Amino acid sequence: MKKVFIFDFDGTFYSGEHKFDNVEQNIVENRRKFLSKLNDEQYQIICKENPRWEKAVTGNDIVRCLIRLMKKYEDWDITIEDFYNWQNDFIYDIVIDENQIVDSEFMKKLCNEYSVYVVSNSSLKHIYYYMEKLNVDTHLFKAVIGNEFKKEDPSKQHYYREILEKEEAKPYNVYVFGDSVESDLTPAIRLGINAFYVDNANNIKKLAYKVINNEI
Repeated sequence: MKKVFIFDFDGTFYSGEHKFDNVEQNIVENRRKFLSKLNDEQYQIICKENPRWEKAVTGNDIVRCLIRLMKKYEDWDITIEDFYNWQNDFIYDIVIDENQIVDSEFMKKLCNEYSVYVVSNSSLKHIYYYMEKLNVDTHLFKAVIGNEFKKEDPSKQHYYREILEKEEAKPYNVYVFGDSVESDLTPAIRLGINAFYVDNANNIKKLAYKVINNEI
């Protein structure tokens, strides 16, 4: 039976204790832009009444906060688009530990033999920029997908479902690898897809070979 591989990018193709050390500062400096259509008074109300807003750092957390704010302040001009557009124009400053990066030669081999996808909460601009630094050719993948955070489903689940349909694959023959249980793995598990937690990019090759050899 055909096997399909789906990988997260950030924290999966590279890892390390300090990988996201600079991301929070990027968000702090730009957070106001995510609610650009609000006036200053409205924005101060948001911050005062919603302390979680100023603590959200990951794309997943920011989008979920925005959706809650959209429902809470229905008459205000709050959208996900401001954050999505900012992500498309901005490249996060991440820290890459050369000792914990995906094996690019192995990934090339995997892509030549199987259907392999990348589904990330980051923008394509960000992914392409850092894939080049990791010496991974984005053209090898069947598709590289950046989450558009649809209001009706901001998770990755609908992307996984679309891949299932495109590949005409059974969930038990699809394998998702990621470093976030909430963002990467839970949406897969809900569809019956196999999900593997990656805490070190060096483990991807070993995990993938176990899948290929039917050891897990």
